[in-house]
Amino acid sequence: MEITVFIPRTVFALLLLLTAIRGTAADPPPRWTYLTWSGPTETSMTVNFQILAAEAAAGSVRWWADGADPAKAEVMASTSHGLAGVPGRWIHHAQLTGLRPGALYAFQARSVAGPWSAIYRFRTVADDGTPLRFVVGGDIGSGMVRGEAAFHERAALLRLAAAREPQFAILGGDYAYFEGKKEEGIAAWDGLFEELDRNLVAAGNRLIPMVLAIGNHELTGGSPGGKADKAPFYYAFFAQEAGTASFVRRFGPRAAVVVLDSGHTATHAEQVDWLERELTALDGTPLVMATYHVPLYPSVRPFDTALSVAGRAHWLPIFDRHHLTVAFEHHDHAFKRSHPLRDGLPVAAGQGTIYLGDGSFGIGARGVSAEARSYLARSAGVQHAWFVEETAAGFVYRAFASDGTVFDVLPQDHPEAAAAASAFAALTTQAEAFTPSLAQIEVDPGLGGAPQSVKITNPTAGALDARLSLVAEGRQLWSGRCAVAAGATVPLVIDPQVRPERAELQLSFDYDLPVPRRIRKKLQVSLAEPRRLSAPSGAIVIDGDPSEPGWANQGRSEAVPPRSGVVSRMPGLWRGPDDLSFTMAMACDGERLLLAVRVRDDQAAPTGRADPWDSEGLELRIDARSAVTAYNHGGSGDLGATTHRTLLLIPDATRRSVALGRQASMPAGSVAAISPIPGGYAIELAVPLAGLVPAGAARPTTLRVNLTVDDQDPDDHGQVKQVSLYPDWRHPANVRGSGVVLIP
Repeated sequence: MEITVFIPRTVFALLLLLTAIRGTAADPPPRWTYLTWSGPTETSMTVNFQILAAEAAAGSVRWWADGADPAKAEVMASTSHGLAGVPGRWIHHAQLTGLRPGALYAFQARSVAGPWSAIYRFRTVADDGTPLRFVVGGDIGSGMVRGEAAFHERAALLRLAAAREPQFAILGGDYAYFEGKKEEGIAAWDGLFEELDRNLVAAGNRLIPMVLAIGNHELTGGSPGGKADKAPFYYAFFAQEAGTASFVRRFGPRAAVVVLDSGHTATHAEQVDWLERELTALDGTPLVMATYHVPLYPSVRPFDTALSVAGRAHWLPIFDRHHLTVAFEHHDHAFKRSHPLRDGLPVAAGQGTIYLGDGSFGIGARGVSAEARSYLARSAGVQHAWFVEETAAGFVYRAFASDGTVFDVLPQDHPEAAAAASAFAALTTQAEAFTPSLAQIEVDPGLGGAPQSVKITNPTAGALDARLSLVAEGRQLWSGRCAVAAGATVPLVIDPQVRPERAELQLSFDYDLPVPRRIRKKLQVSLAEPRRLSAPSGAIVIDGDPSEPGWANQGRSEAVPPRSGVVSRMPGLWRGPDDLSFTMAMACDGERLLLAVRVRDDQAAPTGRADPWDSEGLELRIDARSAVTAYNHGGSGDLGATTHRTLLLIPDATRRSVALGRQASMPAGSVAAISPIPGGYAIELAVPLAGLVPAGAARPTTLRVNLTVDDQDPDDHGQVKQVSLYPDWRHPANVRGSGVVLIP
């Protein structure tokens, strides 16, 4: 807990004198000043400000009732701290308490070695029935502009939000985008604060207090499952609730928001008991909201994405049990409004929770999924934010676009709802409001002598004209064109002489719909002849020694960037093949898949964490479904999914013992062993083929395999880098068909 102290004016004057005696150069005024809450919204306010200076110095905030004499201002010392890896930046927080509800105050901040800031204002939340007004949005996305148009739309949305004179803003994560070291990320965060400073300011220089949830891009690696120290900027910049991203803020007697961490620095399961207690305490409050980053009901990403599945499994029963009013979700970069839902099913108005989202308060919008999702009432790829206003009849929710258009209004019987529906129809005639691929694409690798083909399924109500090109290294290898009737599937056979290891399939679809659309899409594909595994050339004992004769004639796959493989995470930290690379051999003895992996890793530095992506080790993914299904798999769900197995192995510091990762789905009967080798370690692994398929199913005849090796060295700033044979199946760079092998 932070402790703030009032400074008598005489003592404060003495501090100024001592600072002058110190003889140092004056500090500059605060670089950024912004507001959060770490106490009651009606009687407190937390002022956050940043000082750029070579040395730390005491800081303070002075404040007075707006219109009163500034000479009679109260003064409070701020707490301050630096930010590891970012020298010369001091972050100050001052919690002002004992304020009057609904009152307007003026304030200034400073380092005692520098001048006062400009005069800002803030207003506390009223407790006398004054109607609430606030804005909600997520995925501001500073540092990832995605074009000049997206930048201007972000600024416009922030200005429009401020123009509505909200009492506060609820923000849903992914504030600044970067992947890498803290000194690289600070530029993206400075971009965020600059945009907030310019645009999210109400009339009279009134700053809008923010309630901020955590998102995946607040982690320095952008990946879920880390601890609080992996989100250093979020926890350092915003004084909210010490050491956690899960907290509650009440806004007078009629509204409250529960802020949750959707699997980034705490798991969904870890928050269950706390969530139950907090929602129980809020029972009877007219408006109870939840906000978090990753949606339970996505509009763009697959429904079975791991964090969405976890949210529905752990939080949804509690939401339903306590009749949560509304949940604000983000992450997918699109607009969506769900039906009222209970137990995942649409119910009558007032009988379930409405899920609003999905981010895109600044980041460019994505096209929404074309598949029918029964939980969605409305969705589109539109940058937007929500404005919520309390009226005599209840709370009204308005979604507004960057040009100020209000295109969705709740409740649906509100007088403005019909006009908003017309505006939504006009917005969604634009192609970018829809998914990049309404058509469903399946690549058939043509195993067993069958021709390779691309199957195109048209789920729309209009005809489809499809044009396809296969391009490798800038050269077109093949092209085709076909018409696909509504609801039909048509294969386009690929030239059998074309079998590139990696190519780009470029697709252009013209839809004959009431509003004609042309949609383009690109897929990375591998059409190379799959490798056929062979039996070992001699006995193989799983003892961590890959030099046995049985491995002598087995082909090896290399992940030795930049020649082969790919640095799939934290490329800025990768220092060459000796830092991290590997080779892998595979064989099959008729009953088991056998693997030998030689890892070059010049430093053994395991963190003791329970999964390799937080430490060091191997992530082996094996998909044993039919060739076509595995070939097209995008990895949705991943851990805990029934679609494929994920085997996780973590070496100890001696590299003589290996443990299973916490979330591994290792088939029964699997055996692994490790041994140190010069400059790294070797692992042998045997996996029963029968354990890769459901009980009673036939032994697989094809497998799709990908291996990722994780590494964290002491000078990696707490980050984990990864090298993979092929791009991650879950990533947009996924190469369809990469890693397919045939089982003899």
